[in-house]
Amino acid sequence: MSEQIPLQPGMKAPDFTMQSLGPDMDFHTVKLSDYKGKWLVLFSYPLDFTFVCPTELVELNNNFDKFNKLKCSIIGFSTDSVYVHNAWAMTDRKDGGIGMLKYPLASDLTHAVAEKYGFYLEDECHCLRGTALINPDGIVLHITKNHPDVGRNIQDMLEIIDAAQKLSEKQVNCTSLQTQNAEPLPSKDRELSKVENADKGAKSTCCSLL
Repeated sequence: MSEQIPLQPGMKAPDFTMQSLGPDMDFHTVKLSDYKGKWLVLFSYPLDFTFVCPTELVELNNNFDKFNKLKCSIIGFSTDSVYVHNAWAMTDRKDGGIGMLKYPLASDLTHAVAEKYGFYLEDECHCLRGTALINPDGIVLHITKNHPDVGRNIQDMLEIIDAAQKLSEKQVNCTSLQTQNAEPLPSKDRELSKVENADKGAKSTCCSLL
């Protein structure tokens, strides 16, 4: 039996259906198909009522309007139940809770979704800190995995979304430091540009999203 190929950028995003706690503090079903034609960040974290996790989720919430401006939805998820999510959201932030969020927190109790995306730590029985950026066509454009003890930078995530959208919608050349001032680059010229930049000793050529 051949091993499953790990999910990589350029692959179709694995389908999923999960129960979630919505911004209205009610329970809902979320599906990947609900986000067809939209940008989506799928954001896994280890466990509710821990230490690093609330800092990330609250920071996502604090930057929700920036994600909304980029027309990018967010789904956070862990292997906790929706009832644990609810209890965590009802807990004041000064007491280690997260308060009400503007995006859904989904429950992957069977860890099926985490396994599909390569975000599950089998020995620990919970998710690592995984992030997948999915474009409107359902293709994964960016995927990262952090150790549970290492939090993520939300501003970096916004930069990556911005660069990916410029690349997808305007066919631009996004270098590692120039996502805000990217210049249009015809697709037929990309390989030529890559060669020319390499000849000049450039450290970053076209379409770097990291």
